[in-house]
Amino acid sequence: MSFNVVIALLFAAAVAVFAFQNTAAVQVAFLYWVSPEVPLWVVALVAAAVGLITMYLINTVKVMGISRQMREETKKNRKYRKEIKELRTEVARLQGRKTAGKTSRSSKESASDTDKTVKLDKADSTDEKEENGDKADIDE
Repeated sequence: MSFNVVIALLFAAAVAVFAFQNTAAVQVAFLYWVSPEVPLWVVALVAAAVGLITMYLINTVKVMGISRQMREETKKNRKYRKEIKELRTEVARLQGRKTAGKTSRSSKESASDTDKTVKLDKADSTDEKEENGDKADIDE
């Protein structure tokens, strides 16, 4: 049995005990309205249900706001990734033009630039994997 099922059964048992122990009839007054006499457990159950529904609605609004914000941030992220890719292409094009004009550049400097590019490419692929994993989590 899962943990949630056990908790639900315990809660149901507690509600049943409460209902059997609180059978006294009560009247509820609200502004100019007065209810007929009903058992106390019914009043408590209705109050709990109203509270649950209210919290659900508040949480739904909050989740919708977070979802909207996440979509906006994802759009920005895609835009920035595209810009980075374009800039890398431009850097590679300029470096190619520079090295064609100057052959005196040391191989150590060239290797250093290559290492930096490889590190950036690895970071991008890691970010893309994380982003794809986040999308999978959201879809669920």
